[in-house]
Order: sequence, then C-alpha cells, then structure tokens
Amino acid sequence: MLATGQTRRGHQAEPDPDATDFWWNVFFATDDCDAAAARARDAGGSIITGPMDVLDQGRTAIIKDTTGAQCGLWQAGPHIGCEIVNEPNALLRNDLVTAEPGPARDFYVAVFGHSGAKPPAKAEQPELLVCGW
Repeated sequence: MLATGQTRRGHQAEPDPDATDFWWNVFFATDDCDAAAARARDAGGSIITGPMDVLDQGRTAIIKDTTGAQCGLWQAGPHIGCEIVNEPNALLRNDLVTAEPGPARDFYVAVFGHSGAKPPAKAEQPELLVCGW
C-alpha cells in the first residue's frame, strides 16, 4: 500500500491451504533469499514456498520456524519493501508470540544472525524474544 508515494506495506495471497482466512506475514530482509531459506531448513524449519522471483521486483520465500510460526524472506530488487516505518499508519513493530521462546530464539539466531538477547523478565510477563540486527 502506498501513502505519500512511498510503500508502507504489501499484500499477497496466503500460500498455505491449511491456514486461516485472516493473517499477517512479516517479511525479513535478506541479501540472499536462497541462502536464508537453506539456513531455515538446516535450522529445523521448513520452506513453504520459494525461493522464487517476484517479477523483476525481488526474490521471496515463505518459511516456518521450529515452533510453526510463519514468516517471509525478501531479497530486494527495485522494490525494497517498506519505505516508511515507525510513524502513524505505517509498520511499527512485529512480535512473535510463542509458548516455545527458546527454540524460536535459536532458529532466528541461526537463520538471520540476530543477537537473541533476552530482556529482563518480570514475574507477571511471559518471556520475550528480542531479535536485533
């Protein structure tokens, strides 16, 4: 979707026939979609679709982590992805809510090289997974 002539978010059909009718999917930027998909598979995840070219705009894949959470990979071509973030009517943040934060953390560290840092937990809050570039 465009606002002020800049990309705020994108849309596509759900590739998984067993998924619910309503869903969001976050796409993580990667310099090499094929290599990131292979790392996801090697880390115990699965590749749902792709890697494949999206016309001449970039390359994509949909993967599932070891806890079953789905996300996308995006290797930019002319279309880099969201150009506006962290302001009204734009992408602000993405969260993974999972009962298995340990395996999820290990997966995203292996695939994307995130730090896997754990913020201090409070007794009334579930464990949070913070992944930083």
